[in-house]
Amino acid sequence: MTNPDSALARLLAGNRRFVEGKLENPRRDPFRRTEVAQRQRPFAIVLTCSDSRVAPEVVFDQGLGDLFVARVAGNTGNDPLVIGTMEYAALNLDSELLMVLGHQGCGAVKGAVDVVTKGVTLPGGLAAVTRPIVPAVHAVRDQPAGQLLDAAVQQNITLTAQALAAVPTFADLVQRGKLDIVGYMYQLHTGRVVPVPAALPAKH
Repeated sequence: MTNPDSALARLLAGNRRFVEGKLENPRRDPFRRTEVAQRQRPFAIVLTCSDSRVAPEVVFDQGLGDLFVARVAGNTGNDPLVIGTMEYAALNLDSELLMVLGHQGCGAVKGAVDVVTKGVTLPGGLAAVTRPIVPAVHAVRDQPAGQLLDAAVQQNITLTAQALAAVPTFADLVQRGKLDIVGYMYQLHTGRVVPVPAALPAKH
């Protein structure tokens, strides 16, 4: 891997194989296991939801050591632990792309929608899950009811990508052309990942 653009192209090529049912299941053999036991160099960081249907190594058809994955319900990146996790890969493992990957029908986003539109009080730690997503819902709450969830999912991806781009560590790497931060949404029925335009990176 030589640059962030080629890292993104590699992810999208793998997703096309997944959608078409032409999985290569690459770099998952005993040789690869031994190779990455010595050293890892994941080419991309993926911040995604904990949803069981969105498994980055599967939907991008990648292998052991290819992706550095951070998963949290609602794919939010405001927690210092999550930010630090991703900073580790960017600074120490030479990862060249950070993808914020949301998905259709996200339960965490739906919970935030219910908080905003219905005044729902969520039990236990669920309130902490939805709290970072609430600003995204407020930003699109004028959308028709049938479109509100998808709009909130996309807005949440956008705001998360923008917030991460403002983190000094990431901002410096982006400025130097060492990292790109992009936002994509996974379509549950088709298996495709599609760009969220407002979250696409500025060109260097």
